[in-house]
Amino acid sequence: MNKILALTFLIPVSACSIGADKYMHATAGLITAATGKNIGFTNKQACAASLAIGVAKEIVDPIFSLPDVIATAVVCVPLLLTKGE
Repeated sequence: MNKILALTFLIPVSACSIGADKYMHATAGLITAATGKNIGFTNKQACAASLAIGVAKEIVDPIFSLPDVIATAVVCVPLLLTKGE
């Protein structure tokens, strides 16, 4: 969970170079993963939930954007690197 919080501070810094849209996608993924972890999801489940949110949002959009999905699921990096799950 501490890695998720640390990522929260990195997202605004990276938003300067990637744009506001990707920042919003990353924030949505972060909120999804943090909520999942708070209700008992494993790291992999929280990552899958973030990825699912990103894919679902892009399916609804007129143009599917893989970079938007990646921005939403960026929270998976620290979650999947955590040992023990």
